[in-house]
Amino acid sequence: MRSVEVPRHSGLWFNIAVTALDAGVALVAFQLARHAGASESTAYLIGSTGPLLGTVAVWARARELSGASLALLAFTLLSAVAAVVSSHNPDLLLYKDAMATGLIGLIFAGSLLFPRPLAFYFGQRYATDGTHVGIAAWRRMWQYRAFRQAQYAVTTAWAVVYLIEAAALAYVIHSNRFTAAYTATQVLPWTATGVAVALTIALARHYRRAV
Repeated sequence: MRSVEVPRHSGLWFNIAVTALDAGVALVAFQLARHAGASESTAYLIGSTGPLLGTVAVWARARELSGASLALLAFTLLSAVAAVVSSHNPDLLLYKDAMATGLIGLIFAGSLLFPRPLAFYFGQRYATDGTHVGIAAWRRMWQYRAFRQAQYAVTTAWAVVYLIEAAALAYVIHSNRFTAAYTATQVLPWTATGVAVALTIALARHYRRAV
């Protein structure tokens, strides 16, 4: 597995910046819209511009969209539709996020039945430098057994984390008012992601030692 070099260090700060853009723009845009008098549903819709900007940044760097970018784009479009449909009951928007998180967890779990699990495609975006060369090198890693095992193990970890996060989100939404719950729904996913990333690093080190 060490014979294939996957460029990644030069893209570390890029991926950190994209992640900050996704979450930061969403929170700032939401708060500005609310202070400007926008309804909760409209502010939620405006906050969705964060992930869109992140997706554009990834495309501009690699000139192609990874599976992770396409998944984020699909979720953003779903959020926009939900914001329009749920304009009279904004709490449904937040519950939609909790349900979507649970669904994503199930998708991660379901992808274990496919030739390449979902963690492999997220690795194309976050474990490489984001360029076409880096993504192509990541694809070639699939020939190694330990690498394949690692992708299935990481996918399982993310499935469990997302399902636990969905339950936590539902509880937070039920127990708080919309603005506070919205902030929590923007922060909690990144907390869960931090846990999942830590598990990913631990699993990657374990399988790397197995080579």
